[in-house]
Amino acid sequence: MSESSEPSRAVSRPPQSEPPQRPPAARSAQRIAIAALAGTPLALLTGVFVSHDVIPKVILLTSGAAFLLFLFPKWSPLMGDLWNQPRGRHFLGLVVVQCFSLSLSTLYSRQIPLSLAGTVWRRYGLIEQSATLVIATALACTAGARRGGRMWVDHSLFRAVGVFGGLASIYGTLQYLGIDPFLDRKLYALKVFGGIARPPSTMGQAIYFSSYLAPVLFMAVSSGLGDPVRLWRRVQALAALLCASAIVLSASRGAIAGALAGAMLFGWRASGGRKRAVPRQYAAILAAILVAAPIFVLSPAGENLRNRMSQWREDFGGSRFRMWRECAFLIAQHPILGEGPDRFAGEFRKIQSVDLSRRYPDFYYETPHNTFIDAACAQGIPGMLILVAVFLLPWSGDRDGLPAEKPVAFDPVKPGLEAAMLAILISSIFTSFTLVESLYLWSIAGLSVAFYPGALKEGPRRELRAARIPAIACGAILLAAGAVLAAQDSAWASFGRAVDARDFAATRKNWSKAVSSGLGLPGYELWGSRRLAELGLALGDSRESALAWKLAAESAALAEKRSEDPASSAYESAVLAAAAGDLPRAEWKARETIRLAPNWYRGHLLLSQFLRMRNEYRESTREAVLSSSLGARKQP
Repeated sequence: MSESSEPSRAVSRPPQSEPPQRPPAARSAQRIAIAALAGTPLALLTGVFVSHDVIPKVILLTSGAAFLLFLFPKWSPLMGDLWNQPRGRHFLGLVVVQCFSLSLSTLYSRQIPLSLAGTVWRRYGLIEQSATLVIATALACTAGARRGGRMWVDHSLFRAVGVFGGLASIYGTLQYLGIDPFLDRKLYALKVFGGIARPPSTMGQAIYFSSYLAPVLFMAVSSGLGDPVRLWRRVQALAALLCASAIVLSASRGAIAGALAGAMLFGWRASGGRKRAVPRQYAAILAAILVAAPIFVLSPAGENLRNRMSQWREDFGGSRFRMWRECAFLIAQHPILGEGPDRFAGEFRKIQSVDLSRRYPDFYYETPHNTFIDAACAQGIPGMLILVAVFLLPWSGDRDGLPAEKPVAFDPVKPGLEAAMLAILISSIFTSFTLVESLYLWSIAGLSVAFYPGALKEGPRRELRAARIPAIACGAILLAAGAVLAAQDSAWASFGRAVDARDFAATRKNWSKAVSSGLGLPGYELWGSRRLAELGLALGDSRESALAWKLAAESAALAEKRSEDPASSAYESAVLAAAAGDLPRAEWKARETIRLAPNWYRGHLLLSQFLRMRNEYRESTREAVLSSSLGARKQP
């Protein structure tokens, strides 16, 4: 008996039909989509980009989506299989509605370039989100197919996701152990509560790393139980163990809760609601994790986790719950279209309460740390409802199209996707999406539809030739946008190296390139202003120093227009104007800071100092008292 046909004692696998024959272009599209889903999370390139963990992912996503759009007429006939079932139509309809909602919210945005490209730290604008939708749609159309009414599952998708997730987990585990060949440990290690290091792997932050691993864990588990090749079952079992370990080491409460909830759901579905015994491999893996986890936490190697648990007790939720309550006011201002993608930080500062500002005076709220609130703020209530509908797809219409027959052998694919979606749902309550989480959400939703086990007829397969030119045009736009963002970020990285070298000529050249190559899209203008001021101080009393200060002021002015945080940019402009001796402009920019962030103590404190210079003591005292009431500490 060959290895591929060897039966498993734990799981009865449904027979696999031969893969349907597909056009070469459709097979190429499938490989591109799988590579984008599995490979994008690992994209990391230090020394070339400032956003070393974000821009490489943007490049892979936009280029992958572009090539899929170039091939669209070839794989679009496979959309008939999705369209021929109700849930498939729901998925495709949600993709279209999401594109429409994002486009309207971007056009309505007061900072269209920012909503197009997104903030520099996550690049979650219309461009990047559209790319994820293209990839998820192509994946749903090409990863599964029907032949004679039987569902054929391509296991190469699950294999790739599991292997790459395992590699990311290995890197995260090495970071936990103090081994990191790529990143400075200071980026993710804190000297609080005895020392806490939360490994981010290739995702920039431990929260986003663990949120990515949560669905990958269950895709690996389902593949480890259902793959027809024994070697791959073992590889996927190892990947699942690595993912589970890395989630625990990340110490992210949301992801851990999501993984536990997904495990319970998968166990329930695997047992058929107590109709069959839980597969022994699954039970053994779960038991091993439950036994090993507390032993590791209590061991010397688990000191970091124990310190993190101490932080949980001291700071349960922090400012998050108060911030969520105040987001209701922001949503109420734009309930239909939202304020635009990735504009939360600047808009929230305008409505942030006195109480929240006083309790956390120096805390910067870059997102709501809740995916549903984030969607409601960016796209209005319709955006949040679209997100809810996507989460419900794996469970909607469970009996549609299913014949009343005797129970079939356990197939772990569908329970695995359901558990993966539940894990994303739980973790997303405590964090906002990045590109990777969004890609996995939409991809898993599409796969849950594509791998639906109902015996439905194959859809009509006709090439959409009329869509060829629009698809190519959209692909070219995505490809160009990714190239522009990459060139801009690379120029900012060269600028930073020139500042470190105290080379003013190279600094000015790279600054000009950075602010112009982005075509008006947001970049690191505020950071650039601060670095130029630093260079101006280092150069002393020289002509180059004066030019550096001038460029710093210009960069701050650009940041006021492009940045996601115009309040901090106006504050920077005020400080630079004061340094240049232009007190009227400094006062104007201080008042502008207060307008953009009414309850941020720094704006009031700065204005108080400028007013005192003009001998306006009454107003100066009033601003100083207000600043103190908002959390300002007395200067030594």
